[in-house]
Amino acid sequence: MKQDAFYLSIVDGLSRNLDPDLFEACVTDILRTEYPTLVPIPGGTDAGQDGAIADGLGVPFPLVVTTEKDVIGNLTKSLKSYLKDASVPATAPIAVAIAPITVGSHR
Repeated sequence: MKQDAFYLSIVDGLSRNLDPDLFEACVTDILRTEYPTLVPIPGGTDAGQDGAIADGLGVPFPLVVTTEKDVIGNLTKSLKSYLKDASVPATAPIAVAIAPITVGSHR
């Protein structure tokens, strides 16, 4: 089956190394449609958060974005950092990853 050129360019782009900062910025832009209160938190001193989403019911919950293959390891590290620095932790983080997450990878 022949694929169109636009689809093939997307597949080609996804097979290359992604710029983690660009991926993070793209994710926050896309998610802001669903979560208009999302505030990006770029950089390395973000206490494990790549964004914060306020729901008006309590503490904003963290967004964690990763391009690493070890999604669970990266998410665990980010959430531990967040919990260490959070005075009152949120209860519902959102994680976005480029790597597939399977049922077998959940812990």
